[in-house]
Amino acid sequence: MIHRILQTIFCDDIRHETSGKLTLVGVYSDSLVVSTLPVTLPRLCLVARLLSPMNEAPSAVKLRIFRGEELLQEVVANEIAQPTHRPTDNTQVQIVQFLVESPTFEVATPCVLRIHTEMDGGEIYGAPLNIQVMQTAGSTNTLQ
Repeated sequence: MIHRILQTIFCDDIRHETSGKLTLVGVYSDSLVVSTLPVTLPRLCLVARLLSPMNEAPSAVKLRIFRGEELLQEVVANEIAQPTHRPTDNTQVQIVQFLVESPTFEVATPCVLRIHTEMDGGEIYGAPLNIQVMQTAGSTNTLQ
């Protein structure tokens, strides 16, 4: 049995190939480390994919991006993506994909970017991105 899953990938750039493929450049694992703060990142992108069993396909999906407790952006799925179907382990799933590209991204203090999707009265959380300053001898950082 498949449950709803939210996959999140943060990267420096999303390139849209003529073949219809996406190329993700500069993919981050769980942290983005900068040398100093404040900093303006030239670009920050997010790929978020919500996978749901067809029998639990949501009627609408909202994606919310938070920096700490601050809501940065909210996107409604039916404005940016159509669900696609593909077989997975003989089960049909619905995939709703979000591509969010920020041309510049200001970071004043260490923080955590959190991704939530809301659908049918429930929420699913994606993997966060921790933005922190490179550690040097004698320094400490606290994420907000």
